[in-house]
Amino acid sequence: MDIDRVQIVTDSLYVFNNQNMPSTWRKNGWKTNAGRPVDNSDLWKRFLTLRPRCKVRTHIIWRKGKRSPILKSVDKAAKAAGKSPTKQDRGFRAGKIGRSKLTGGSSSLFPAKGQEQVIRIYRSSLIRKTGHRVHFDVFDELSGQYREKCRAYSTKARVDELHRGHSYRVKFNADARNPMIFAILEELKEIETNDGTE
Repeated sequence: MDIDRVQIVTDSLYVFNNQNMPSTWRKNGWKTNAGRPVDNSDLWKRFLTLRPRCKVRTHIIWRKGKRSPILKSVDKAAKAAGKSPTKQDRGFRAGKIGRSKLTGGSSSLFPAKGQEQVIRIYRSSLIRKTGHRVHFDVFDELSGQYREKCRAYSTKARVDELHRGHSYRVKFNADARNPMIFAILEELKEIETNDGTE
């Protein structure tokens, strides 16, 4: 084994694709080129601190998830840690897991252009000390169906008014690269979709 070089294996494309970005993000005040807060900036800061202390060259490589014993054990450890988090999401009851009404795939960045939209919140996470990333289902009022899973950003004051499993009519800013929930216009009662679900 070459002790001057260590490979770190991950199934996260986010980590693999951004392994060389933390120095740039630090210079930008932990903002992306689009001006959005960097996801998991606290972990990237620790990465920047610890990587030079290793005294060996580290190289991060990507492998498709859960194909090897090590990745299976990493996945198992991550799921176990998720069941006993040390930090609570603001506005959510401890121990509850928010789920989208839609199956498959992950959320995409909401294409904000100053529009009003009906959304159903299913998750929120703290970014740094004051920013929040909010995950929600987008409701299409014309078809009466949830159409996609999206995410956007919000301030602490605004996210304290948004609760998991609740639906709201909100107004977004006009920046598709950094979508923000600009205002909460109203909380809506239960929404019945055309397929009869809430």
